[in-house]
Amino acid sequence: DKIRRHYFANARLVDGRQVTRNHPPISGVDAMDHDTMHPGLWLGFGDISQHDFWRNRAAIEHVRFAMAPRSEEGRLRFATECRLNSAKGETLGGMLHDFTLVPRPAGWLLVWRAEFRADQRPIVFGDQEEMGFGARVATPFIEKNGGSVRSSTGKTTAKETWGQPAAWCDYSGNGPRAGGIMLMASPRNFRESWWHNRDYGVFVANPFGRAAMKQGGPSAVTVAPGTTLKIGFGAFVHDQRPVAADAEFAAFQRLDAE
Repeated sequence: DKIRRHYFANARLVDGRQVTRNHPPISGVDAMDHDTMHPGLWLGFGDISQHDFWRNRAAIEHVRFAMAPRSEEGRLRFATECRLNSAKGETLGGMLHDFTLVPRPAGWLLVWRAEFRADQRPIVFGDQEEMGFGARVATPFIEKNGGSVRSSTGKTTAKETWGQPAAWCDYSGNGPRAGGIMLMASPRNFRESWWHNRDYGVFVANPFGRAAMKQGGPSAVTVAPGTTLKIGFGAFVHDQRPVAADAEFAAFQRLDAE
């Protein structure tokens, strides 16, 4: 009840290996920071029309299943209709989430597409680090514990990839029982994503925070009344095998285009 937006928690591989941080985090096992802001895999926004959906001060309220969960042709798909509500409960606009999950040879892929609808007034996305599609990897896999970060541009480490544009970033542990997550931004998004990556396990694909990510002037992305904005992302949750990044990104693009 404290997390007022959609998320996937305690993401596991088929063998039971957990790849996102414990939710809630376990004292003595995990760092205890940001327990309601980094629940696993999520889509969050620190500034929509000056309301904070990242820190759970405003709410993405579920209204109904626009598509009931269904399994067909080896994939699971469902969609939800939501309202964007301010901290006072005022509706700012509408939102649709479309989820597709499919198995992959080394794990599984989540495709998360979102559509924002402005009704009587515009929706304005502000400029913060805390905007976009994020994940918090399991504590054994974080960079501080020997894990690694790499991007589609060939950059490595959280420090070197922070604030940089990339089609994808992979955050993985090392060793025979390791796992990781490859986050991907759709090439169909309104612009590329910059990356908010940290050595303690969080990483975020952020197409909104241009100034916050030190990539130019302040950004304000406006959805005019009666129009929509669509964005899409993917999360490939995988085991310790080397990630065939080009193949996984291609699989994501195929699903994202459907």
